[in-house]
Amino acid sequence: MTKFKGFLLTFSIVAVALAQERELQGIRISLFLEEREEVSPDVFRLDISLRANGQKESEVINILGSVDKAIRDLKVEYSGGRYWVEKNCWWEKEKRRCSGYTGTISYSFRLDNPSKQNEILEALDHFKSKLGEAVSYSVSNSSWVVSEKKIKGVEEDLRLKLIDRAKDFAEKASKRLGKNCSIQSIRYEPSGAVAPLPFRALKTAKVEAPEPAYEDLPFTIKAFVDFVCK
Repeated sequence: MTKFKGFLLTFSIVAVALAQERELQGIRISLFLEEREEVSPDVFRLDISLRANGQKESEVINILGSVDKAIRDLKVEYSGGRYWVEKNCWWEKEKRRCSGYTGTISYSFRLDNPSKQNEILEALDHFKSKLGEAVSYSVSNSSWVVSEKKIKGVEEDLRLKLIDRAKDFAEKASKRLGKNCSIQSIRYEPSGAVAPLPFRALKTAKVEAPEPAYEDLPFTIKAFVDFVCK
């Protein structure tokens, strides 16, 4: 009988300890939240690569240098301008054959007005008309984008809105459960704007380049929010 009473006492102490531990740990709630905003793009992006061919390495370098000077004279914002030159080689009947040199230079332009792309293309077309098959160029990307500065501002605003929603949920959960609920953690998912956009024609005297239609881009912030209620 004494042993049984001792067992009940021990069991009661363990049960109380476990209940107290659960009370200290509280109720845990996880919630997925999303904030979305339509953002107006403010930059027109244009990526261009130009290829030059010549019998001498210096000839190719001079062509690329002339192109680079023409681009700089346009006074438009861009990144890149990196170039490479190598022997123009290919495989023919299991033999490697070479003739002259080939080189490439690439640019990524950031324009506030898409009509400026025609000035760039006209400058490149001038070299193609002058040098013929020795020069060719290609456009790999042209689209409206949101600048990094604007993205950071929008992202900050959406994060704050998401936090306000999480705080509002914590207050409502506290009243519903009769406990004190608080935010334990917020885990954000990668976010960004969605592209590309449809095109429309932009007419000029020499070059008629397509221009993506100007439309707002959706920008979304997503996060998993963890709450604890005690």
